[in-house]
Amino acid sequence: MKKLLHRLLFDKADYTLANNLEELIHGSRSQKQLRKLFDPCFHPRGIKELAAPMEIRVITAMLSLLDSHDQTPEALEQRLSALRSLRDEIVDGNPGELRLNAARVLMQIMKELIRERHDPIRQLQLAHDLRTALLAPPRFIRRQLKKYFLLEMPEEWNQISFDDHVHDAGSKGRKTPTHLVMDAWIKGIRQLQVIYYNYVPRYAAEELLRAAEIMGIDLRIGVELTTVYRGRYAEMIWVPRGFSGADDFLGFLDRNEIREFQTLGMAAAEYRKKQLLEVLDDFNRTGLPALNAELEINLPPLRPEEFLASVRYGQPSPEHLSELIAGRAVQALRDRRQTAPPSPDDTGAAKRFAARLNRINGDYIREQYLVTARLEQPPADLSQLPEINRYSRRELIERLRRIATGFRLTLNLSGLKLADVLEILFECDGRITHLELFNLKDHLLEESCDIEAINRLRQALNQGNVIHLKQIIREVIRQLQDSEQPDRDDRIAQLRQMLRELPRLLDFYAHNPLLARLGSDSAGRAGRTHGMGLVVIDSLPAAIRHRLRRETLPVTARVHLCRSYRKRTARTDWGRHLLQLLQCCNLGLHRQDQWVLDDGVAELGAPGNIVSLGGSYQLSPPGSRRWWRRRNRGEFTAYLNSNLKMLLKVMAGLIPAFLSFYLTRSWWVLAYGGAFIWLGITGWRNILQAVLGGGGWKRSSLLKWNDFISWQRVADSLMYTGISVPLLDYVVKTLLLQRGLKVTAEINPIATYTVIALANGAYINWHNLLRGFTRTAIVGNWFRTFFSIPLAIGFSMAFGGILSLAGVVGVAVIVQSWAAVISKLASDCVAGVIEGYADRVKNLSLRRRDYRLKLQILFAGYARLEIMFPEQDVMTMLKSPKALIRSVAAEENHLEKMLIINAVDLLYFWMYQPQARNTLARLMAGMSTEERQILVLSQYVLRREKEISRLFIDGVVGKNFSRPLAFYLDYFAIYLTQLENLNRRLGPPVTY
Repeated sequence: MKKLLHRLLFDKADYTLANNLEELIHGSRSQKQLRKLFDPCFHPRGIKELAAPMEIRVITAMLSLLDSHDQTPEALEQRLSALRSLRDEIVDGNPGELRLNAARVLMQIMKELIRERHDPIRQLQLAHDLRTALLAPPRFIRRQLKKYFLLEMPEEWNQISFDDHVHDAGSKGRKTPTHLVMDAWIKGIRQLQVIYYNYVPRYAAEELLRAAEIMGIDLRIGVELTTVYRGRYAEMIWVPRGFSGADDFLGFLDRNEIREFQTLGMAAAEYRKKQLLEVLDDFNRTGLPALNAELEINLPPLRPEEFLASVRYGQPSPEHLSELIAGRAVQALRDRRQTAPPSPDDTGAAKRFAARLNRINGDYIREQYLVTARLEQPPADLSQLPEINRYSRRELIERLRRIATGFRLTLNLSGLKLADVLEILFECDGRITHLELFNLKDHLLEESCDIEAINRLRQALNQGNVIHLKQIIREVIRQLQDSEQPDRDDRIAQLRQMLRELPRLLDFYAHNPLLARLGSDSAGRAGRTHGMGLVVIDSLPAAIRHRLRRETLPVTARVHLCRSYRKRTARTDWGRHLLQLLQCCNLGLHRQDQWVLDDGVAELGAPGNIVSLGGSYQLSPPGSRRWWRRRNRGEFTAYLNSNLKMLLKVMAGLIPAFLSFYLTRSWWVLAYGGAFIWLGITGWRNILQAVLGGGGWKRSSLLKWNDFISWQRVADSLMYTGISVPLLDYVVKTLLLQRGLKVTAEINPIATYTVIALANGAYINWHNLLRGFTRTAIVGNWFRTFFSIPLAIGFSMAFGGILSLAGVVGVAVIVQSWAAVISKLASDCVAGVIEGYADRVKNLSLRRRDYRLKLQILFAGYARLEIMFPEQDVMTMLKSPKALIRSVAAEENHLEKMLIINAVDLLYFWMYQPQARNTLARLMAGMSTEERQILVLSQYVLRREKEISRLFIDGVVGKNFSRPLAFYLDYFAIYLTQLENLNRRLGPPVTY
């Protein structure tokens, strides 16, 4: 049975990918060789495609990112290079309709594939999912989004998604900054605020900001500073502002005054680490014996150096400690289970083991066995605290103002009540700019208190409502009078002082309103709370909005939609005239929608319009060897061998088509061959449109006709078109028109072909919806319906005329028999033109993006040459590649490599990428003569066979250099000749 399932399930490529993953995980040398392809000089669709397949490149990048936790500069560059490579490979290069959503799914699948390295069956499933996701079928992508608790985001990427309180490994989080940014992008977050404790580690800030620039996330860095307020801690989050980019912020951290302040923060971090080691000592004395007794294990005491060594990145925290203890306890449980003698009650023992295993996690250990009171409460003698924690709030704010005049200061409301917030706002003289109005972690743990009352206070301050503000203060005074708090009298005196100074209190926020912050307080750890990310559902696609209405959090953000239009441009005169006519009627304009969040407006209470982007899910148990579960047969069909699946799809279309013709036709040609004719029309149409969309007869000689064809797409088309035969030929043409309405192609050809075409259009739209196509694609297919009607009438008249000229008897009966086939032929002819043109436009768009990136690097390299050799004519140097290489190598080796790789990538484009030649011709037509000359002459570096061969042999693309090197040596001369010919055709020839 298992051998049969081996043949039925998964593809050969899935097994190859899983085996390659094992080699990558256990072979550091293989990883090191493949990491050479992360060099930003390489284009993801350039020469490195010959060095390693895309699946291996992206998995290597993900492995390099996830398995690196060190703080060294080398590890930082490795993670950032891996992230940049992932973005280039699967974000910028994805051609599907759901380009960005497919990229998010791909990244998530790769993460799961690496995590499931110990489960071979799960690895095969994920390898199959990964290869399917690379094709980006919309229905599969949406199914995977739902599977991994990811919301579908608009492809315009204009959603309002954010998180104002997130932690990475630099504080209490689990993920490195690069990992955090990647996960934020996967979730669909566009704005992120990462919080550190006491100070900002420079290495973490650099990695975080550079990673955010790579993924296009608007990122802010905040520092949580702690002061003492009435015998407990109160936290404020300081976020410096006004920086132009990562370098500007890092320069800010290097200033002397901020270094002095950072030193104070580091002292506070050291004090907290000392307290944490005392917590560990308490655990070893009291908590560990209790844990061992409960789980019936024998864990040894945990040494401080072991704990500190386990924190490979950032500051140690209670979360680090509890997770380390939980991990060791789980391992001890498993070891005890394996070494325990067989039990007569094996089922009961297994259940008890599973219950204990599921219960033990970081949250459970922290709540049951760690005594963290010393971390949460200040000591009785405040002189023991570090200097920065002894500052009053006014002193701290004054110190911050001297460091940076522009900053945001957010009051963390955890553990604070309305009276506390009133007093702190008054004490800080309006310097607090935000309140953390909603903290998802506190909300889920039901630790939020007085949030709605605090929001009413915020609204009263922003509105300048004296009456409302006075009522709030008086109500707080009444509550304090009824309380038994020891500092009741002092607090009441403070509040009465506020009543006397109401104008001053209102003036704090008369011009700059007190804004709200909403965050998850996520640390990227499994537990009872959700992950990071919040999104306003108004900014999501309509189908997602309807699904989420019942899952909103009790907070509402006011948003509005800004819609802008800009004129399109055309290359030709007639195109410009046509666009002018359309734009007079407000048509032919490029529309851009942007959602805008009103920061100052936030309301609490259900129903809200914000949902959490975080989620938790359970994967199949590790070590599970089942090939499928009977309760989920869809899983079995999802992982069928692709060739078998395509065969089944074709048969699913062929069988109903054949039966329909066989049972309703008396003429043997249609009875036995009608189904094959019907499916043949669709098959040839798919093949021809793919080949023509990829360049047709103008394609490179290295590209075969079947390189352009997606056989999965052909199989889907054949299945759906075969199912349509009973509908169009029998139900519509025969039952409805011929027998019901007495309408035939001879009596009323217009009505006949119109009804068949409309029925076919409705069917096509139905299965397009079923397959998850976008609204644009579905609407576009309606044009296919209307254009096919006159074409079908023309085909019918031509067919009848040919039969009449041939002297065939009963032409009307024959034409009526073929009416559905004729309508199908007309529909597919129109579809071939429309979809072939769409494929061509898609390929041209991809190549235009590829070439623009490479040309940008090329011209930047030329500018660098002009700067390096100010007294020489660089254009003349380009004509002599030998002298150029010698001069550049003496000055800057990296530039030499960049010039060579750039030229080799352009050679690969020209020879292998669909529509590359047409795209480059169009781009060169829009260049000046000088720019074309730079482009052509820069390719002359390819004539340096010795230097380029040595570069390949030395491992510029890793150890698999034979194919790239052979390709270069075989085709560079042909490429240069064809490029020179193209340049001559476009304008004045370059002097060679």
